[in-house]
Amino acid sequence: MTGAVSRRHRLALLALLAVARDRGLNRDKVQAYLWPESDTERARHGLNQLVYVQPTPLDSGDLFLGKKTLRLNPQ
Repeated sequence: MTGAVSRRHRLALLALLAVARDRGLNRDKVQAYLWPESDTERARHGLNQLVYVQPTPLDSGDLFLGKKTLRLNPQ
């Protein structure tokens, strides 16, 4: 992923999870929204990169919560 594409995906992920609020979004749906043209393995890898490499401004921990269903950390 290039820097510009990565930034767009990060912003899109934040927007999707902000709209989903407390219910969160299933990882499969997020992958389909952000990587509609990619196969499952490539989309899964892209999402994992966003979730686990995401810099966090929070002192309280991770920006994203959940394994199967992703949510924003309310903290």
